[in-house]
Amino acid sequence: MTAAVMMAIVAVFLVSLRSERVWFFANSLVSHFTLGFFVPVTLGSLFGSTITALESMEDPYVAVGLTSDIAVFERVNRSLRFRVRQQTRGVVHHLIYRKGTLYAATGMQGLTYYSWRSPNDFRSRGDYCLPGYCLGLALSGGNQILVASSNGGVSCFGISSRGRPLFRHQVFGSRSSPDDGMVGDFATNKVTSIGRWVVASDALHGFIVADTSLQQGATVRYFKPQGFSPLNIEYKDMEHAPWSVQTFDPFIYAAMFEEGFAVLVLEGEGHLRLLGLIKPDDGAVRDLETQANRLLVSTDAGNIFQYDLGVDPTCTGPPRFIYHTGQFAKLKTLKADPNGFLAASATTIYGFENQRPEPILQVRMDDEVRGLARVNRWMVVALGPGGVGIYDTTSQPWREVQRSEFEGYIAAIEPLGGDQFIAVALWGGPFVVKLEKDGSMSRGPDLGTNGLFTLSASASESEMVVSGGISGYLSYRRRSDGEIITPPTVFSIPNVGYISQVALWAGHVWVADVMGALLIKGDAKQWPEEIPAPNRCISMSPSSDGTEFTINCAGGRVYRFRAEPSGLDFRSAEPLKVSREPYSSILTASRLIVGEYPNSVAIYQVDGDSLRLLQRFEIKGIPYRIVSDGLSIFIAAGRGGIYELTEDNEVWTLRQVLITTDDVVAMNPAKE
Repeated sequence: MTAAVMMAIVAVFLVSLRSERVWFFANSLVSHFTLGFFVPVTLGSLFGSTITALESMEDPYVAVGLTSDIAVFERVNRSLRFRVRQQTRGVVHHLIYRKGTLYAATGMQGLTYYSWRSPNDFRSRGDYCLPGYCLGLALSGGNQILVASSNGGVSCFGISSRGRPLFRHQVFGSRSSPDDGMVGDFATNKVTSIGRWVVASDALHGFIVADTSLQQGATVRYFKPQGFSPLNIEYKDMEHAPWSVQTFDPFIYAAMFEEGFAVLVLEGEGHLRLLGLIKPDDGAVRDLETQANRLLVSTDAGNIFQYDLGVDPTCTGPPRFIYHTGQFAKLKTLKADPNGFLAASATTIYGFENQRPEPILQVRMDDEVRGLARVNRWMVVALGPGGVGIYDTTSQPWREVQRSEFEGYIAAIEPLGGDQFIAVALWGGPFVVKLEKDGSMSRGPDLGTNGLFTLSASASESEMVVSGGISGYLSYRRRSDGEIITPPTVFSIPNVGYISQVALWAGHVWVADVMGALLIKGDAKQWPEEIPAPNRCISMSPSSDGTEFTINCAGGRVYRFRAEPSGLDFRSAEPLKVSREPYSSILTASRLIVGEYPNSVAIYQVDGDSLRLLQRFEIKGIPYRIVSDGLSIFIAAGRGGIYELTEDNEVWTLRQVLITTDDVVAMNPAKE
């Protein structure tokens, strides 16, 4: 897979998850990725179980697409009850259900499909890999599926009597990945159809119209609305490109993010004409859906607007009805049915009845422990969808003292010193949490992110750094009393892939990049050009005494650095090999502790230039983070809760000290 295609994949993935600005890096030269390493170990597992898609199946069941799997819930009165989960190898971006078969657009895994009869009979049946990154699906004519993939454009599949997709032809698009350094001819996002016409949203071309009855090579029409800013080989804001598309013959409606939504009309022989851009409120529009003669439009302000298309198909008048989540929920996906609809942010599903403005149900995704930090008897825990929790570690099992839920997904918690911590939210950026003597907490100020997508943080006495995804990292200066100075300085990193972790060590900012590793020095110089840098890195860890620093990377390689009086010796960091990969976290302690994806922890003895495996434990959950308080080692294990690892006379013991959910069956890879 080419560097440019990987840049596009990361960009469209992030656009599908969030509302802040995302930049497209197309000139990067990075190593090739395999499907097994990149998905879901990086995209899927880094972002946890954030909601990406909704689909109604046979009543009373609802399928929920997540960044790492598909969950099925049952409607029970005015609530949703979890029933079953199926892990995927790709990120779920779109779901369609038809007659006992669930179809999913799963990123690099392509088009996947599952048979559904009951919660006890939900299984994977296969997948079709397509050129590019699969983002959108649409039923056409009742017996065929249109599949939108980035470089692959739109492909047409028939459906067998048993629900199996049967490839017919590629409506438009490239048949293979472009050459290294090139973007490709298409960046197709979503697709819909009117009669025989296919209408697709595309980040390069705006809108593409083609005839489904013809093979590739037929006339394909392109339409760029006024003000449309296509992607190019340089950096470009993706959010000026259209996203979700829906139809009400002959009208087309497209989500345009910060621009609101577009209303277009399809005229003779596949020509499009823009009728208007409508911005219902201050929030970005990322999804919309037509059902019968109504149009539902959701925004990042937590509102859903309903338009009566039978009366006002151009939406020039006011909406007929407005629904409210009751909070500033950044809504990302919608699913309508005759009696109402579901809307979802990254972490919460809201259910509405027709003509009732407030939600009748609200279901938050299960806790996922992503990070933790200990102060005396208290453990401060990043709970993913569940916000931030404080636990008393002297109780058996640990007792929850307080929990504060925040909009977004809390991906990390890092100590600032004393009684203060930094909580990092994927969509909300970093904010300060203060721990009181009784174990309660109070929230300090938001620190601002300049619109970047944040995942991790690291702090010293004079500085704090926060990862900024594909855009670089943020640096905050600290006063002598520890106060953080805002706004931050954004350090852009050319040719970066995705920054999964940042760390301050030995006077430098270290950046773990899933497409490479960089060391950013104080004078903004990168890694020394004459020395090969660690490549495709996931996580990093300084030792408790500060003398060593470890980076784990693809290919089972572990790099260890030492801080010498004369400075860092890069040439001494020859990689050590571990016995199993891929992995998701690491800790440098008296032994080397490695968290292995999807559900194990390994302990290694470092013997000179080699590693010797001492013991391996299977756990319930992904080992996202490993930390030590000097006595014990704690593992943040996602839905598996928290584990404590101790050693006595070279005998290692593992026990689960916090259970967050009983739903851990999904942590085993899906079997075909």
